[in-house]
Amino acid sequence: MTSMKELSKIFVILGGLVGLLLGILDFLGIFNLGIGWAGANNIVSLIVVIVMALIALATSGVIDIKALKMEFSFVILLIVGVVMAVFGGVLGGVLIIIGAILLLIK
Repeated sequence: MTSMKELSKIFVILGGLVGLLLGILDFLGIFNLGIGWAGANNIVSLIVVIVMALIALATSGVIDIKALKMEFSFVILLIVGVVMAVFGGVLGGVLIIIGAILLLIK
């Protein structure tokens, strides 16, 4: 594994953990994510952010959920990051997008 791929994996793991943590805290009412680019801050947005964070963590190999595990590639990580950012998990989504872009650098 090259150093850029390892760095990319670290960014994806951080993005997934931040997205999961902020999504759970917002669900509990402790921390408000604010309004995402997709509109209202409701339960559907929170579920999407949490699921996208779980997909990022499963794809990077941190958690073992076979139904959410996908190939560790630029396109998949970019889509996960953008969807997460659009639905309110902006910080986690940006970290995942940075990790996806690092996959392109050799």
